[in-house]
Amino acid sequence: MTGNEGMWRRWYEDNEPENMAIPDYDQRLAEQSEIGPFLKLLMVRSLRVDRTNLTCKMFITNTKEMGSAFTDPVTTLSRCCTRRCSPTSHSFTCSHQ
Repeated sequence: MTGNEGMWRRWYEDNEPENMAIPDYDQRLAEQSEIGPFLKLLMVRSLRVDRTNLTCKMFITNTKEMGSAFTDPVTTLSRCCTRRCSPTSHSFTCSHQ
């Protein structure tokens, strides 16, 4: 980091460092297609904790074994839900048709 302080400072101070190339490491991370994205996640986690959640979401979305099905919000259509309420509890039961 000390040998390339200006680039690291720009990366660290950027609003979205997870979308930038990591100074001194981006080439090596790109060459290691199996583990490179995970190492990038670890770098962001180590240096910019505030960006970890977004970087994790990007990692999971871009991983072929997982994908966006694991990060997209879960939505339920109201027509497939049956509301079952009692005076002591409130719950929804959903059935897939």
